[in-house]
Formats: sequence, structure tokens, C-alpha cells
Amino acid sequence: MLEKITSTTDPVEKQALTTEYETVVNAYESAKEEATAGHPCPEWFEAAMDAGFTTQQWKEPVSRIMYRESHCNPLADNSSSTARGLMQELSMWADDCGGTYEDLHDPQFNLDCAYHIWQVSGWGAWSTY
Repeated sequence: MLEKITSTTDPVEKQALTTEYETVVNAYESAKEEATAGHPCPEWFEAAMDAGFTTQQWKEPVSRIMYRESHCNPLADNSSSTARGLMQELSMWADDCGGTYEDLHDPQFNLDCAYHIWQVSGWGAWSTY
């Protein structure tokens, strides 16, 4: 939409597009504020949405699992297992998610992988569920 706004030369169309864009941005920011209020790890909300989780899943259980598993730290490693990253996936999942064990430290890959794990195994894949 921004490309359309910057490329139009018609001032009336530009104003209409700008107003529409601002409305969409404000609605998203409002929804984000409502979804993250009172929930841990708000800095990872957008990455969770990009991974495919819904705002309802973010509220419960994604943000809670993330907090309990890693305290919102994408570089968290479990000293008693191979779990790593925000959602503490085990190393066996990295390949299944199309990456490497090191990729589990990448917040977006970690949340993408968590979404895949949830689809395959459900929330029970996390002991903190």
C-alpha cells in the first residue's frame, strides 16, 4: 500500500490511500496492544503472528509457554537437554522444521518451528503446557 501511496500523483487519491493506510495501522496497533496487555514476552508478538499463531493462541498458551520455557530469551539453552530458543524445541525438530540446530536460536525460525510442532503434536509437546 505504501508503494501505491508514493507512486500516485493524484492528491485526492493520495489522501484517500493515506487515510486508509493509517486506519489499518491504527487497527493493527490497537489489536496488538490488546493482545499483549498483561501477557509476557510482548516483544515476540509479531514474530508469533508471522509464524501463523492467532492472537488468541498468543494470549494462551504461546506467551505463557515462551515465558516458562525461556523467559523470552531467544538464546536460551537447556543444560539438561537439547532444547533451545524461545520455545525450547528439541534438536530433533530443527531438521523437521527445515533448518539446523543453530537456527533454533533465531526467533522467527524458532516460532515457525513451534507452529509446526503444534500442528504435528499439539500443545502437549511442551511440558510447561
